[in-house]
Amino acid sequence: FPTKAQAQAWATKREAEILAGHRGLPSKHTVADAIDRFIREVVPNRRGARWEEIRLLKFRRHKLALRPIGSLQANDMATWRDGRLKEVSPASVAREMNLWGALFSVAVREWRWLQVSPVRGVRRPVEPPARRRGISGDEIAEIIKHLNGPAGDQVKAAFKLSLETAMRAGEILSLTWDHVNLDQRVVTLPKTKNGDSRQVPLSRDAATILVGLQAPREQAQDKETAINGRVFTITGPTLDTLFRRARGKAAIDLPSCKTVRFHDARGEAITRLSRRLDVLELARVVGHRSLASLMFYYAKTASEIAKKLD
Repeated sequence: FPTKAQAQAWATKREAEILAGHRGLPSKHTVADAIDRFIREVVPNRRGARWEEIRLLKFRRHKLALRPIGSLQANDMATWRDGRLKEVSPASVAREMNLWGALFSVAVREWRWLQVSPVRGVRRPVEPPARRRGISGDEIAEIIKHLNGPAGDQVKAAFKLSLETAMRAGEILSLTWDHVNLDQRVVTLPKTKNGDSRQVPLSRDAATILVGLQAPREQAQDKETAINGRVFTITGPTLDTLFRRARGKAAIDLPSCKTVRFHDARGEAITRLSRRLDVLELARVVGHRSLASLMFYYAKTASEIAKKLD
């Protein structure tokens, strides 16, 4: 160019075209291509892989999947968001937008299929207040009453264990006997939801639950049980199905059971533990990094704290 100003003007225009997806991006790659590659290369190494694959396959059936990935704009994702809000809750849409963001982020940083993520700057739905629901003794007894049979007994044990330890369903089902120390009353979780390992102390009742699971294990002829030493042999979908079924039956006699979720056992356990442990001890037991998250369940009243000051 004859002048520097002309060269800068040309560069500015070309940069704008690249960011707008008009030039310099490989148009042969579609959103479906990105989804397939993400499922193949990335999802298996992520927490919640099963949920993510199911959602990504749903994304692949959307008309956006036919588009060249470089042609997507923020307004496209905003339109997708608004349509999805008519089908599911804001919290579900927010989680799915996070998954879109993870997909596009890899496409930008590692694959170089994009210059800018199309979900960047797109407003997330306003999520409702976090759920906080305790479980009464009557609700616990009524639901447990309807958990029968070998698989039902395991769901019952997992539910009780969660109420004692505040462990998540996934953490409980992934337990192996080599990580259970009944002498010291400690369970080790090698990898939790936030990626860290943690040790969970066991109450006497929690230890008793695990002792009760040892006898069936010793008598089991299931090769999988013998090989991998899993404490629970049921899967997550089985636990979810049997718990929902028992909850439905329990709701006939006690209607409040209808709104109980298995995960509510964790919240109930944290609330109970907060009355016996200080905040740092509680954080270590339940694995919360954020004090704000922990305080949501911290149930000690001002009058209870006042008594400790005497």
